[in-house]
Amino acid sequence: MTHSNDDLTRLARPDLLVPLNLQSGNRRRNGDVSHIRFSVDESRVILRLFLSAVLRQRQEPGVMVDVGAFRGTSFDGFLDQGWIVHAFEPQQDRFAALQQKYANLPVHLSQLAVTDSSTDLLPFFESDESPGISSLIPFRSSHIETQKVSTIRLDHYFRTHRLGTVEFLKIDAEGADFSVLKGLDLTRNTPIALMCEYENAKTQPLGHSFVDVGTHLMENGYEVFVSEWYPIVRYGGGHHRWKAIRPWGDHELVDPDSWGNLLAFKPTISHRAILSAFAVEVSCERYRVQIASLGSPQRRSTPKIGQRLKLRLARKFPLTVRVYRGLRSRWHRLVCLIQGKQGWD
Repeated sequence: MTHSNDDLTRLARPDLLVPLNLQSGNRRRNGDVSHIRFSVDESRVILRLFLSAVLRQRQEPGVMVDVGAFRGTSFDGFLDQGWIVHAFEPQQDRFAALQQKYANLPVHLSQLAVTDSSTDLLPFFESDESPGISSLIPFRSSHIETQKVSTIRLDHYFRTHRLGTVEFLKIDAEGADFSVLKGLDLTRNTPIALMCEYENAKTQPLGHSFVDVGTHLMENGYEVFVSEWYPIVRYGGGHHRWKAIRPWGDHELVDPDSWGNLLAFKPTISHRAILSAFAVEVSCERYRVQIASLGSPQRRSTPKIGQRLKLRLARKFPLTVRVYRGLRSRWHRLVCLIQGKQGWD
């Protein structure tokens, strides 16, 4: 079954990720979700695609390469499934923390910075705005040089570690992501799934935008999707808001001030499969979400206040509720007997 670009765009809009339980008393929001902060972990979306066999592993166990591991949260789910992980983290304190956290686990850690050249000794920058924006590129005025790091190309690393097959390559290099990609010959080393962060504010001073990265992936035979997030308000603030998932054919609709991740797959997968995976993984403040079918959004009815109260009491005081129901049943039978009614069923 195929869908038009209009259908896919309509399905990808977050106002069709219909929040449940949006009604409070007599107030209705009529499907308006602009006040809600949506979020999604795209690496878990990709893991779900592998677990559901939409993406097929070429080997057992699977292999993931994580460039910019940070605290390791992106590959935790893959480790739980028995995968082997190769992770890069140049920042010395975080690298030491990763060594301690993943000791005796199938995680191959490297403190090298990944770029499009090997053996260079380059300055590495950190900022007190957020530990998450450490980078080879000082894209913020608050960035200061804290160390020198050695670099390596991915194809060099793949060759020396004999990584002939990689299922998933994740890149989060804070502005240096395109350089990481250029260091891998995608005609010889072809990850099944690839995730690469983008943010034009970081890369346009370097002479490229997310369109150049997406075009590079398309030219190498990948099908590309854009997981778009609203523009960053503050680094390290924890208030990032996910916006939409779009096929590459709709990348013109992406806000140039946004940030997010490019998701690329080879062989190609159906649009429906990736949208369904996002539907399961998307979360938001206070509410569960579901994705609507193509067409008009569907709202699931919400229990009334009395019903919700009964459910809460049943969970919190199960024995008391059972006694109450037993007494109520006996009282009902007695009343029916007095009134001469058949109320015993």
